[in-house]
Amino acid sequence: MISQSKYRVWLKTVGGFHAQYNGYVDVFAENMEDGVQRAIDRLRNESFPDYPRNFWQVLRVEFLPNL
Repeated sequence: MISQSKYRVWLKTVGGFHAQYNGYVDVFAENMEDGVQRAIDRLRNESFPDYPRNFWQVLRVEFLPNL
């Protein structure tokens, strides 16, 4: 089994779009890059289906230790 860690990915939409997002998504992922992809996928699947991947700007990624 592959171990997954929890990441908090801070994102915002690039300017010029009707609906704006500026916040974070918590995800479980194998590594930081996978965490970023999962966070963007979650936002696209749940809230912003019309926004392609390049409409998102990653502000920072935090590793969240398992408590």
